[in-house]
Amino acid sequence: LGCGRWGRNILRDLVASGCAVVVADPSPAARQDAMGLGATAVLPAWDGRAVDGVVIATPTATHALALEPFLAGATPVFVEKPLCADAAAARRILNRARCPLRVMEKWRYHPATVRLVAIARHGELGATIGLRTRRVQDVHLHRDVDAIWTLAPHDLAIAREILGAVPPLIESSREGEDPSAGVAALFARDGAPWFALDVSARRPRTEREIVLVCAGGSAWFHDATPEVIRIRQGDQERVEALPDAPPLLAQVRAFVAWIAGGPAPKGTLAEAVETVELIDALHHSRSADRSRSWPA
Repeated sequence: LGCGRWGRNILRDLVASGCAVVVADPSPAARQDAMGLGATAVLPAWDGRAVDGVVIATPTATHALALEPFLAGATPVFVEKPLCADAAAARRILNRARCPLRVMEKWRYHPATVRLVAIARHGELGATIGLRTRRVQDVHLHRDVDAIWTLAPHDLAIAREILGAVPPLIESSREGEDPSAGVAALFARDGAPWFALDVSARRPRTEREIVLVCAGGSAWFHDATPEVIRIRQGDQERVEALPDAPPLLAQVRAFVAWIAGGPAPKGTLAEAVETVELIDALHHSRSADRSRSWPA
């Protein structure tokens, strides 16, 4: 459901994965594009036909409504992040859903995330101390939700994948109230690694950065050099090549394997609800206990 700016990429990868795809989108232009991208049929609205799986790639503000016809069924559903943009609606979906449901979080499949997970879990650089992410850009293209709703889910997913869980929100500060304004936030729990997030759509340039800080060194990814991660131990630094593995394609193939009887993709419904609740909290700046300082 949905074949807009991002849905067309999902359609491309579904077709590349050997799927016969029926696309439902109210836009005639989107339906025409879908046929050009390999859809087997296009519809102005979903007609309830039997299918093996459903992908929802409509605007965020419509996710809850788009999910409605499938919640009581048994067809596997993959919905684009975030689950929705309302914490109460997210909890209602959690309570009502009987269908197998996962949320699309492509950065959990990104080669840099996969490598940083291995470094953290195998202790390659010693114990994990913290994780910092930056996701900033100079434009906000979504009309239905603000930049925090579109950007922060990626980094919360990265933190969940690398650290195993997102620590409690301790402090946050918003840039402003306009749709492009972002937020900086610190998540922490005594005795566990911290997580610092910075997202915005009002910065002068686009950056995507992940920094894993460990007792014996650090490892980081920056989209200026997307083919590598850099690892530093003491005064020694090395560059490690990443595999050429498009994360959206990897995620789509995980969904296709799931509906064929394989393991479920990453991104559980409970995690998705937590993400919505955390992003809702990020919209309200909060002050920390000043005995705790932000990581340098």
